[in-house]
Amino acid sequence: MKRILKILSTQRFAFWQAVVFLGLSSVVFSCKDDNLVGLEIQPEGEFDGVVAFDSFLINTTTRQADPVNSFQLQNYLGRISSAEFGETTTNIAVDFVIGTVSPLENFENYTIDSAVLHLMPTAFYGKFDEGPTVEIYRLSNPLDSSSYKSDFEPMYDMDLVGSFSLKLPTDSVATFPKIVVGDSNSLEPYQFRVPLSEDIANELREWFADSTDTKSFNGFYLKVKDEPVTNNGCLTQFSLLTAESRIRLYMTNYSDTANNNTTEDVIVTFPIGSSAHRVSTYRHNYTGSDIETALASTNISDEKVYLQGLAGSKAEIKIPALNDFTAGRNLAVSQAILTIPVDSTQTELFALYPELFLLDDDPSGESLTLDYLYSQGRHYASYDESIKSYRFDITRTVQKIFDASNNGTDVNYGFTLNAEVPTISRSGNRWYQLVLLGSENAQLKIFYTDITD
Repeated sequence: MKRILKILSTQRFAFWQAVVFLGLSSVVFSCKDDNLVGLEIQPEGEFDGVVAFDSFLINTTTRQADPVNSFQLQNYLGRISSAEFGETTTNIAVDFVIGTVSPLENFENYTIDSAVLHLMPTAFYGKFDEGPTVEIYRLSNPLDSSSYKSDFEPMYDMDLVGSFSLKLPTDSVATFPKIVVGDSNSLEPYQFRVPLSEDIANELREWFADSTDTKSFNGFYLKVKDEPVTNNGCLTQFSLLTAESRIRLYMTNYSDTANNNTTEDVIVTFPIGSSAHRVSTYRHNYTGSDIETALASTNISDEKVYLQGLAGSKAEIKIPALNDFTAGRNLAVSQAILTIPVDSTQTELFALYPELFLLDDDPSGESLTLDYLYSQGRHYASYDESIKSYRFDITRTVQKIFDASNNGTDVNYGFTLNAEVPTISRSGNRWYQLVLLGSENAQLKIFYTDITD
């Protein structure tokens, strides 16, 4: 019997005063110190008025981060565990573009073969072969807001409509995410393919068959099963806006009288288009972990600080002597570098962040530093492999503190060190975890000139 395949798709879808450097701001300085960072070596006797000081007391603590926006950003699914950070679980609530196309003639003759949810992974964090089981539930209420945050708790029906394992096949990860499946004539990127319940299949068929149907399909809640983590576990990132992430409804017309005794297959696609809602939820269980101890500590100068994305934790950095350092002097700062080392003993699965974000810890609300606002390139904020540390240029911020101090104002609020900042688009929501060495291991080095009259 001849078979004809047809694929039918629904519609796709606060600035402050400028710092005066006395002509030095355009020149990068050096003292007789091999450890100077980003400073050029100057001839003997040059810039003798420049003084270097690096004996500041630095206090560091770990602080709980606030919930972050998790609407239409990166989507993660899974559970990961470590002695340092305990357990982190990520779930996804998502709906689909339930548009319609015109049904075929004799549509009543078509029988549902299956409904399958396709999800395309793009990256993983942790051990790819230790991914947990994911259960799929139908959302009880539609996703109709644009202000969802990471602590969102969706309502869902208790009937399970599908489940799958997040474990990736060992022989596929070598080329991940450029994994292809299918025969040589129909290659596709790797996808998780999850059969859905018959009730879901029938409901989707009704939508396809009758555009006047007023029933509501609210989408799914992809929820990690409540079971112990295998070793470290894994978080998987998904690309939900690609054509490969969608629901496919497979139907066949088996009627002997249809199309001259021809069996006709139809695939109806319900994509996750840009108009659909995608909401990520994050849960952190710190019980028995190192970070639990750090968050509960009353010590303002902890040896280690814990940074965690996905609305986990941040570091607080205080340098109390900065406000009184000028002691009535007028100082022109040519460079101020804050260096914070990485803890080399932390769990190997942790990845180094491409960059971290240092914010002014203003009592009225955290804000980007002057240095970041004026020059992101000079601000650094990236990992320096040569010294196993993150470096931050805070020259303008230190100058602001000195100038304010001479005017009788204390703006030495300190800083917070963050894994993610919602207002910075490239930061978004990030899954990394990282342990840094604070307090006695951190260092602030200032190069300045005394220009007191």
